[in-house]
Amino acid sequence: MSPGPDRRSLGSRLDRLPWSGRHTVILLALGAGWLFDSFEVQLFSSAVGPLGDHFGTSVTARDAVLAVWLVGILLGALLGGPLTDRFGRRRLFVATLIWYAGFTVLSGLAPTLGVVYLLRFAAALGVGAEYAIVTTAIAEFMPARVRGRANAAVMNFWPAGAILAALLAYLLLDVAALGAAVSWRHMFFYLVGNVGALAGGLAMSLVIDRVGRRATVIASYSAAAAGVGLLAAATATGSSGWVTGAFVVASAAATAAWTSAYPTFTELFPTHLRGAGVGASVAAGRVGAIVGTLLLPSVATSLGASASYGLVAAFWLVGVAAMAGFSARGGPEAACLPLESLAPPVLAAAA
Repeated sequence: MSPGPDRRSLGSRLDRLPWSGRHTVILLALGAGWLFDSFEVQLFSSAVGPLGDHFGTSVTARDAVLAVWLVGILLGALLGGPLTDRFGRRRLFVATLIWYAGFTVLSGLAPTLGVVYLLRFAAALGVGAEYAIVTTAIAEFMPARVRGRANAAVMNFWPAGAILAALLAYLLLDVAALGAAVSWRHMFFYLVGNVGALAGGLAMSLVIDRVGRRATVIASYSAAAAGVGLLAAATATGSSGWVTGAFVVASAAATAAWTSAYPTFTELFPTHLRGAGVGASVAAGRVGAIVGTLLLPSVATSLGASASYGLVAAFWLVGVAAMAGFSARGGPEAACLPLESLAPPVLAAAA
């Protein structure tokens, strides 16, 4: 029984290719999907308040939209990862975009908040699947020498989409007759934070292949923890200027951290399980997001804002410790190495 195509040979040929227009098209196509997701998600988040007013619901009912969204992403990542391993990256990427776009349009026509929940959950399934598909496709189609840089570049379409959403949301909120001072202050804070996020992600894209995965993850996660500490100190001063500046720094460090993490763990899964592995990793992250969404407000209320900041910083430091342990135990440095040398594919166990 033939084991099928020689995946090692195919991977080697892909790695030897010079950068071409096809690579650019792949990067821009995946990045555009990422930007669209970010734009819509951030814009919808800005509309949660007016949406709740429209349906006359409580604050808790409005906030439940976020919980529904996170659960949908979790399940979408778990389901989408194995599906993209089975049916292919390109086919699933197009399918998830159509799925997500369709349910997003339907969300705008929802007659009740309950229907909004259902439609946002369905849309989130597509976004969760896309998490697994995008980073997997970038890892497999880009030459090894620029794989980390290309992955980080695609990740930067997320803060870019958030910036566009902030600008549009500001205009829409003003048109909706919210107080100009309220909408301007909120959107300016959000906008400059995402500018910082974009700067941090772009900086990471310049160094991740040169410095290596282990060093960039440890450094950026440490910087993210320090950024949270800086934000806590700025909050204690009561100065809006200090808080805004600290928020920019914290956003830059946090984005540098997660843009370094995605290529790092994506590369370590074997090809036939890469989508499923990335999907499971994304789902684990959404568990943290759900717990944080539910836990941090109560921690801040009962113990104060400093305790909430400390908890977030501690989680960043857990990441530092995990990568340090991975390095100490001889975990591979994947920068610029062929994927097949990191996790050799199982071509045919029963051949």
